[in-house]
Amino acid sequence: MAIGTTIKTIQDIMRKDAGVDGDAQRISQLVWMIFLKVFDDHESQKEALEDYYRSPVPARLRWRSWAKDSEGITGEQLLDFVNNDLFKTLKELPSTGKNAAISGVVRGVFEDAFNYILVTITGANVGKAARVTQSLPEAYVSQHVALIRLRDPRHAPWVHTWLVSPRNGRATLTATSYGDKPGLNLDNVKSVPIRIPSLVMQQSIIAKVEHLMKLCDDLEAKLRRAEDRASKLVEAVVQEMLA
Repeated sequence: MAIGTTIKTIQDIMRKDAGVDGDAQRISQLVWMIFLKVFDDHESQKEALEDYYRSPVPARLRWRSWAKDSEGITGEQLLDFVNNDLFKTLKELPSTGKNAAISGVVRGVFEDAFNYILVTITGANVGKAARVTQSLPEAYVSQHVALIRLRDPRHAPWVHTWLVSPRNGRATLTATSYGDKPGLNLDNVKSVPIRIPSLVMQQSIIAKVEHLMKLCDDLEAKLRRAEDRASKLVEAVVQEMLA
């Protein structure tokens, strides 16, 4: 069967799945599956030609171990395996060692596979955003929360950083809200203009933000320790004076 026919057949099946919404998400799902299949075939060739080749992918997660078996796991068991074992493990493959470069390729595919943005669209917390890096069936999303699936999931860290910035995304969404009670609809969310710099620039800015946030966290922890020491010192002095 031609690859095009196979993909169309898979898409037709996925269109019946309530947890997969739109061609953008269907394509992202197809990408990681096709990648694992092609990668497994590639490794089979390397194993045949190189006596000492060792796959960076754990044996239980290789395509040949779970996808080739027509009588293998299905249903909820398969969903749990993909979400809580396959993706979780492959997104965290080690970045050091003999297979670091190959691990990086695999890790990159699965790091971007699930990158959604959740935005609160009603109530006092309207405009608050969170980034989700795992599969979310529609049942997890309520009428108070919008689930944003980006066409290019690589931009998710940047979009989330922009949305949580008080002077950027949060302020824009809050200003867009309507009615006596703060609220947004999906059209409001979709119409928000977001400047998207190059991926290299995004990564540089996000790294800087994360560095500054860590400095703030460290400073806050030091202040808490200083306050705790000061409190204990005052308590000791008072006890000494009353003794």
